[in-house]
Amino acid sequence: MAETRHIAAETLCTLTGLTDRRHRQISKDGYFPPPLNGQYQFTATIQGLFRHYRELSQKRNSSTEDEKRKKLTAERKIEELKLARMMGNSLDADSVVRAWQGVIMIARQKLLGMENKVSGRLGFDDHQRQELRKEIEEALTELSKRQIYERIGEDETDDGLDEGGDPVQASA
Repeated sequence: MAETRHIAAETLCTLTGLTDRRHRQISKDGYFPPPLNGQYQFTATIQGLFRHYRELSQKRNSSTEDEKRKKLTAERKIEELKLARMMGNSLDADSVVRAWQGVIMIARQKLLGMENKVSGRLGFDDHQRQELRKEIEEALTELSKRQIYERIGEDETDDGLDEGGDPVQASA
């Protein structure tokens, strides 16, 4: 049986610049056998340290590459948005919100004014008029509740939409 060469813990610390405690942690992680009487197996320990540093380097490079890829993806999306804005294919969100607020306010006023028009034409009594007002207010309250809509992602298809991008009505 061949004799195994050993390296003293102090010598290994001097060569690697690590503490003996750190060597023992790396050893416990399975990279090389633990020391016996302050002596590490020379070949197994050096190979284990190289393997440890190689894997550590790969992890760092992998996370760096992921960050670079995320940054490039974000920059590409920003440039696509700028291009869409320049071409007139996108709108400012605040402008759209203001426009819709105006439309909704007009619709609300029309619905609330409907009570007087309809009840006068149909000759409603006070109870019928109150019931109509109640129904209109309930409808407006329901419509004012915040709705969560799923965003159609770039990778999703237009299945279920007609040529104009509107939902296709299911036939009964």
